[in-house]
Parts: sequence; structure tokens; C-alpha cells
Amino acid sequence: MKKTVFDLFPGFFGVFSRYAYPRASKRDMKSLVDSLERDEIVLDLASGTGIPSTFFINKKGLKFVLLDLSINMLRKSPFAASRVVGKAENLPFKDKVFGLILCGLSFHHFDDQESVMKELKRIIKPKGRFYIFEIDTNTTIGRVISLIDRIFNRVFFIEPQKFRKLAEKTGFIANIKRYDWRYALIGEPKALSQKFPPNGKER
Repeated sequence: MKKTVFDLFPGFFGVFSRYAYPRASKRDMKSLVDSLERDEIVLDLASGTGIPSTFFINKKGLKFVLLDLSINMLRKSPFAASRVVGKAENLPFKDKVFGLILCGLSFHHFDDQESVMKELKRIIKPKGRFYIFEIDTNTTIGRVISLIDRIFNRVFFIEPQKFRKLAEKTGFIANIKRYDWRYALIGEPKALSQKFPPNGKER
């Protein structure tokens, strides 16, 4: 397999990812993690070094699975979790197994984003949730970061409202939470949607 920039510089991307998450986003992810039952499985999609998962390393009773195309990035993950090399467009998992799916600063690297969302719909539990953290290219800082990213990678940044519509098209109900030049799409399967907590209610 051809090496990517993530294989060549896993440490750099790991450091950037760790400091890109504001406190508010960590709190929002924590509320989702805390709502899980014991023995639930959390998927860190396109995990890189597993930064989103490391925020909850001390949460007992949960199982974490890290999936990424780069084996070097996975090797940099600093805690014991199941590591899987694979593509988000064709996930090597059974249907309806994950109680929570996290995806941090990775969705813009997927060229077939609709296929990814369909795969998430397939593997998420009926009452599962997802939290996808991304760069908002409608902001100045977001545009600068996207331009830098384009130097190294093929990228497909998606605007928040278009992302929400894509989620709804693929069977989810989703809301947007903004963090300055970043945002999160927070969602769950449409058929069994529940009310979102007050801190996740922008549409």
C-alpha cells in the first residue's frame, strides 16, 4: 500500500489533533460517552492516533475500536484498544454493533462521503449516537487550515448545513454544534431519534 503523509508524519498530525479540540467539544463528547451502558463499543473512525478516544481512557466498562488506513498512525495510539486497518467507505464490521461513533478531523479526507454515512447507518445501534468533529471552512481560520491541508492531501471539506442534509439523506437526524472555526455534527438513527441535550441544538 502506498504510504500517505499520515504514515510519514504520524507524530505531527497527532499533536495538531490533540490541541484542535476546544474544551466545549470534549465536554460534549464526554456527555455522549457517559450515557453509554457498560460493555458498549465505541468506534473511533479514521482515528489516526486515537485522540478522541484518549480523552476517555479512564472510562471503565467500555470497549474502544480504532479504525484507520494508516498503520503507523494506529501504532502511535497511546492506549490499549482494538486497532483495525480499513476504509471508512467499506467498514469491516457487522451491522448494528456500535453504541457511539466518534470521528475527529477526518471526514474531509473521505471522497465518497455519502457511502461513509451509509456505512455508519449500517453499523450503528438503533439507539446509537455519532459525533463528527470538523473544520468550518466558512470561517477565516478554517479556510486557512483547509488551504494548508490541500498542499499535503486530497480533501473534501463539507459545510455544516450540507453535512446535516447528507446525514438526514442517509437515515439520521442530526444537529450542528459550533466551536468558533470548528463544528460537530451530532446525530442518531432517524427512526428512533430522541431529544438532543440542550448543548447540541443548532439546526
